Amino acid sequence: MSISRSNWCCAALFLVWLGMGQGRADEISRQSHFSVHLPDGFTILKESPLEDFDIYTIARDGSVYVRMYLGNHPDFPKRVTSPDSEVAEFEFGNVRANTEWRAGVLMGRELRLAISSKRGWPAVLHVWTTAETPADVAVADRIVSSIKEIVEKPRKASR
Repeated sequence: MSISRSNWCCAALFLVWLGMGQGRADEISRQSHFSVHLPDGFTILKESPLEDFDIYTIARDGSVYVRMYLGNHPDFPKRVTSPDSEVAEFEFGNVRANTEWRAGVLMGRELRLAISSKRGWPAVLHVWTTAETPADVAVADRIVSSIKEIVEKPRKASR
């Protein structure tokens, strides 16, 4: 059985249409020192309570999934773990991570990333999940895992 060229094109367009209907209007949010992947329906809010740090909140429908601190004096680790949880710690290069597991289920993750800022500020991006249910924690963890540092480009010397 052979498929005609027009049937092949219709099948390809149908597959593209199916993919578009999966709620995949995700976006990459570029901030001053990092970018983060925001799934459909999520927003990022930046607050600057004082001059020397910024707080970012990633939420959907009023529920906060991820918080971030960008500055020089993070409170790491920040998450309070349950006595029946196991915490796995990881450190390599400029990244430290604490991951909380309960009965084999991911309950939260926290990262401390040293920033390679040329001006000395900010020095650290501290990120932690705040979602409560395992399903929401999984979504929050995917957001946290999507963070990428935006490295400052050296400025050209003026003549």
